[in-house]
Order: sequence, then structure tokens, then C-alpha cells
Amino acid sequence: MKKHLAKIITLVLVIAMCAIFFTACVPTDYAKAESKLKEAGISNINVITGDALALASIGIFVGDYKNVDAIVSAGSSEDNAVIIIYFKDAKYAKANFKYYKRMSDNEYTLNKISHDVGEITDARWEEIKADKKASKMSRNGKVLVIGKGAAYKAATK
Repeated sequence: MKKHLAKIITLVLVIAMCAIFFTACVPTDYAKAESKLKEAGISNINVITGDALALASIGIFVGDYKNVDAIVSAGSSEDNAVIIIYFKDAKYAKANFKYYKRMSDNEYTLNKISHDVGEITDARWEEIKADKKASKMSRNGKVLVIGKGAAYKAATK
């Protein structure tokens, strides 16, 4: 029994350390995120704060834009882009993370069904699978990061 308990405790500690390692890298301040992206050579960096959030937030996240402190977007192409959303409270980031995850999974499932019934070609289906694999999303407290390629890596390292 003690051997099993020790293995379980070890496994829990390893999982906890991995979670800390993989989520602790996102800058908690949007000014730091902007400089981090510039240092990595990422172009087209936009920081949206204040009243401009009302216009920028349409369709970007769930809930009221007043729950957001800032949005940082950057990247040079669809395959090298990132959006970092700084929420005022972690509960909004958590809700949006779940929402985006569910939407992404639903879209993938619908595309798979469309492929299975012949509405999507095999070549297009391969593109969709590659896009799904390349797309990343993470959350750290009040911050939600969605992106691809070097821009995503720069935002989360």
C-alpha cells in the first residue's frame, strides 16, 4: 500500500510541476508581452486598451468587454500569429478558455462529418487537420493566449 501511495504522490507532484512549468511563462502584463514579442522579431504588434476594446471585442470573446484589461495581437500571417487577452478576473479567462476549446472541437467535428459525407475533399481535410494540430491555446490565471507558430511560442516562452 505504501508503494502505491508513494507512486500516486510522485505522479501528482510531476503533474503539478508540469502544469506550473507550462503555464507560468505567459507575461501577466501586456506591456511585457509587447516587448517580449518585439524581442522575438514578431511584427504587426497591436495593443488595444480602454474604450477601443468595445470595438475590438466584437466576436473575440464571451461576455462584456468591460471584463477585459487589454488585447495584444501580433503576427505576420495566419500561420504565425497570436492573440493574448488580459481579463480583469481569472474566472473570465477560464470561461473563455472553455468556450474557445469547445468551439474549436465542435468546428473540427463538423468538418470531419462534412469530410465523411463527401462535402470536403481529402486535400482540404488534411489542411484542416494540420491547422488544428498547429493551433495552440493556453491560459494562465487572467491571461488567455491563442495562436500559431513563432508568435505563439514567443508569447508563451
